[in-house]
Amino acid sequence: MVKSFAKWVFCGLERGVAALVALLVVVGGACAPIDQCPPVSDVMLSRIRPTLAETGLFAPGSTDALAPGVRAYRPRYELWSDGASKRRWIWLPPGTRIDATDVDSWQFPVGTRLWKEFSFAGRRVETRYMERFGDGWLFISYAWNNDGTSAAALPLGGTTPTSGTHSIPSAHQCLGCHGGRASRVLGFSAMQLTDARDGPTVRQLIDAGLLAPEAREVRVDGDAVTRDALGYLHANCSHCHNQSRPPSGPERCFNPQNEIDFFTSARDTGGAASLAAVRSFAARRDEILDLVGRTSAQGGMPPLAKAQVDSEGVAILRAFAAAQ
Repeated sequence: MVKSFAKWVFCGLERGVAALVALLVVVGGACAPIDQCPPVSDVMLSRIRPTLAETGLFAPGSTDALAPGVRAYRPRYELWSDGASKRRWIWLPPGTRIDATDVDSWQFPVGTRLWKEFSFAGRRVETRYMERFGDGWLFISYAWNNDGTSAAALPLGGTTPTSGTHSIPSAHQCLGCHGGRASRVLGFSAMQLTDARDGPTVRQLIDAGLLAPEAREVRVDGDAVTRDALGYLHANCSHCHNQSRPPSGPERCFNPQNEIDFFTSARDTGGAASLAAVRSFAARRDEILDLVGRTSAQGGMPPLAKAQVDSEGVAILRAFAAAQ
């Protein structure tokens, strides 16, 4: 099984080449060849559970009732995914808690599991899964069958009959985004959970003993237009465009220069960090608005897995540009 998975996992990013060119135009950076991404290690591949049911998300025999200890959450600012409806869950090993020493990069205990489900028109298409091991994170997507009764690992990625144009990432592609944060986790942070749309907030996590008490709530200063724009840039752009991104290496297929910084830091949300995002946007707002208004195939941003333009997100950024 390990060998068969290894054969399936390959660097299938050809569709992102045009978008990568646009990325280089915006940030003026260089990168490793996009078609030479390293495969997932055999050790990680051997840990892939063939079906979603085996990851522990649902109670035995169910495709809806959650297993004990699994918690639903919804971040304040969400990543655009072609209009998909999404649900998210996290499970922490009993007796453990998240280390919040670095307020911008929570560290999760070994054994942590996270899931994100994508649905279109009420039909589940895929569920992405992360699990932390002692030597790193495993990433894998599970594709749901037509009748929604089961989901199977799809290490190669691609599309399924239920997904249409929706792009399901291969096992190695996930670090293209998640590799931009030291914690590897996107959407479960002080910035995203202080005023979470649903599920546990920072305060509730502390009270439940799941988050170190030194964690603190974080809110972006400014009016509603500014908060919405900075939140959008943080959720959709900052995993690549930030000043604290880990250095390039075997875990990233591309590594754009980071002079554009859209990461809103929990350390200084009302000061220098917010100003950096504002200035980055202002310096190239026409280019940014143009790229956000295109699909990946049209050379837009983000460079992968964007088959539809986020019209609401474009409107948020245009309102922000008009207010500057």
